[in-house]
Amino acid sequence: MYTFDIVNLAEKWRWCPKCQPRQTGAYRSFRGRGKHSSNSGGESGSVCYDRDKQSWTLEADTHSDTLRVRMVYKDVHNVPRNHLRYVSWSAYLLRYNSKTGLLDPISCTHAPYSHYYVQEEVDDGIIMETDVTVKEVRDPNSFYLNDKRQVRIQIEWGESYLLFQATYHKYDDVTRMHNFQMRREIGALQAENYSLERQLFSYQKSIAYAHAHQHPSTTAAATPATRGSHSHHSGENSYESNDQHHRPFLDRGVSTDTEYA
Repeated sequence: MYTFDIVNLAEKWRWCPKCQPRQTGAYRSFRGRGKHSSNSGGESGSVCYDRDKQSWTLEADTHSDTLRVRMVYKDVHNVPRNHLRYVSWSAYLLRYNSKTGLLDPISCTHAPYSHYYVQEEVDDGIIMETDVTVKEVRDPNSFYLNDKRQVRIQIEWGESYLLFQATYHKYDDVTRMHNFQMRREIGALQAENYSLERQLFSYQKSIAYAHAHQHPSTTAAATPATRGSHSHHSGENSYESNDQHHRPFLDRGVSTDTEYA
């Protein structure tokens, strides 16, 4: 995982070989951990390395309404002949959270990204779109800027495979993409279901709480009456049971007197 900083988001740029990158073409350069490099077009960009020690550069485009980042595979010429190199990654803009004091990752649109590379002289790069407007980034009080007016971008590397081209084609990746899309949809549905269950539980709890506060006197009044009723009925039942217990002797005595009379 790498974190990079876009340097100097002012309209006019001043180039210094040591401290400030220069603006060339449609892209504005990055600075990443003090490392600078120049590509074939004379642009400077921030350099990072993947798990296979392959070199990549990042370049910023602020000439559209939203901020865009261009990812270029610098070592594309190192891919062996008759082979394909599959690489996937995710990119995030880091936004400062004033409540927690931490940096919240804001995912770029259409992330994660993936691509198949073959041996070439120069890579055209992949454009990564964001939902953050350039106006918001250039705001001096923007939460995307640090104290040095820099925007941080976080790169997280995913899978990386070297495939033999004669036995593998990019269309074979359709099933993998379908599997990924289905997993993402299932995850979204599970999250929605969990949210609905929490709302339902909250509603049930609120209804029970409101019902308990609407009838407190009725419940309290019904309790002594119920107890008295139970005591009265229990007394009657005990009397009746005792009466039934002694009744055979009384009946027997009455019948005897009648016979003797």
